[in-house]
Amino acid sequence: MFVQIRSTNKEKLFFDKVHNHSRSIKEHSIIFTYKSDGANRFSFLIFLSGFELFRAASIFVVAYSDLSIGLMLAIFGYLWVLMPPMQDILNIQYAYHNAQKSLDRINEIFALSLEKKGQHLHNPFIGTQTNAIEVKDLSFSYDGEKKILEHIDLHIPKGSKIAIIGASGSGKTTLAHLLVGLYPLDEGDIAFDGVSIRTIGLDVVRDHLFLVLQNPQLFNATIAQNLMIDATCEEILVKDALRIAQLDTLIDELPEGLETQIGKHGIRLSGGQRQRLSIARMVLQRPNIVVLDESTSALDVHTETKLFCALESYLEGKTTIIIAHRLSTIKKADYIYVLDKGKIVEEGTHEALMQAEGAFFNYVTENQRSKIS
Repeated sequence: MFVQIRSTNKEKLFFDKVHNHSRSIKEHSIIFTYKSDGANRFSFLIFLSGFELFRAASIFVVAYSDLSIGLMLAIFGYLWVLMPPMQDILNIQYAYHNAQKSLDRINEIFALSLEKKGQHLHNPFIGTQTNAIEVKDLSFSYDGEKKILEHIDLHIPKGSKIAIIGASGSGKTTLAHLLVGLYPLDEGDIAFDGVSIRTIGLDVVRDHLFLVLQNPQLFNATIAQNLMIDATCEEILVKDALRIAQLDTLIDELPEGLETQIGKHGIRLSGGQRQRLSIARMVLQRPNIVVLDESTSALDVHTETKLFCALESYLEGKTTIIIAHRLSTIKKADYIYVLDKGKIVEEGTHEALMQAEGAFFNYVTENQRSKIS
């Protein structure tokens, strides 16, 4: 963020915005303090005025009745003892209003509930190393109106490697999110080995299907904690995952190794390092199905080539879905789907699509032209 602001010479603009916002908060805080203190003192003044009126009335009663001075002083003493608790009661309302917004935010957290995982009637992942995927007439929209995906049909054989390509906004990431059950299906179905995702608990699906995102979410913790999250793994498995993700050299160079803190959202790591850490996390989970959604977009060509060479043996026999822009990434796919504006406009092998000179051919041609220019 700081680099972006300074490189565009907008430091003074953002500094002034922060300064003005801080000054506004300060002014409102001072006004609130004055009003709160004034109301507090005014309520105490009313209380004291009542006390003084009561004392004047008591003197009048002593003068014109049988009430003794000693009894009057005793009553005053009791009232004086009651004054601090009464003042505390008056202060509670101000403390309550001060804390109300914070309490509302805390109550929102307490009101959160776990996602409903759906019915767990069948488990197609038991007793197999990988699974076939069938997407049948799938349509989806976020707002119930504009279709992000329309009538998508995918047939992904067990152990195959398929690629999905398309321009930004064509629905590739939405499709990946639906595969892992992040959104309920509107129309159509997704099946694993012929079993509908609607009859499989989402927790079961996510235990066996790993989605590697373009911008992985990392925790403000150590590299080891981000790798294993809540699990424990043997050291040899961790080292193997780091080797495959091309992170072993980086870890060896860090003074604290795996115990290095990476900061909020992994700010101490580069974009490529964050992506590789997410890939290492996937390797450790050992899923049946892997979905790579632009998961190497921040890597240079040399590092990406080495990473995919290392991944090749690991992904051997696993159903793999690759969502990418780089042609080098999708060239080795067994089958390619071309997505445009939420629809499958072309599909086939790399050779067949190039010979057809359709949408995929145009995509490749434009990609090569952009590299030359």
